[in-house]
Amino acid sequence: MTKKNRVVVSIEANAINRYMIKSLLESDGYSVHDADSKKSGLELLDTVVPDAILIDLHMPGVDGYAITQHIRTIHGLANTPIIALTTHVGIEGYSKNAISGCDGCIQKPINAQLFLNNLSKFLT
Repeated sequence: MTKKNRVVVSIEANAINRYMIKSLLESDGYSVHDADSKKSGLELLDTVVPDAILIDLHMPGVDGYAITQHIRTIHGLANTPIIALTTHVGIEGYSKNAISGCDGCIQKPINAQLFLNNLSKFLT
């Protein structure tokens, strides 16, 4: 499957980050659907079957880890790669990501080439 056939859902509260992620992925050939909140992200996942999900773990007033655990219970998404986007990286952060059901973690601010390389590893 080529990147043009790959669908990524991005749940990111920050408008600038959301725009950057979408632009970066679309310029690399991905089809991107984005949401700015837990509610809109979960609604989006009712209609879109993604190949990967990117999720901001530190959205205002929302526990990103709980959203990740909830996504894992949605039929058809149990094995979909979920990649955490966070500024909080370290041993404790990686452990919490693994416990919550994230398959990987990408540190913000995002380095474009590392971001694309890391994402492609989950889609091969």
